[in-house]
Amino acid sequence: MIELAHTLEACATKLSELADRLHDDPAAPPWFTTTARTYATRCHQAATDLTAASQALGDRV
Repeated sequence: MIELAHTLEACATKLSELADRLHDDPAAPPWFTTTARTYATRCHQAATDLTAASQALGDRV
């Protein structure tokens, strides 16, 4: 389960970096940055939740 949390955290980081890189790019649609940051936040929260669950279960799953 902790491996999934690490994967989700890596996805959150990549989405945030992509949003930063394309923020001022005129080719990117105006909604992209907001959407990417929203999903990055959700991935980060899911990673936090999975880490907590893994710790609570003693990483037996």
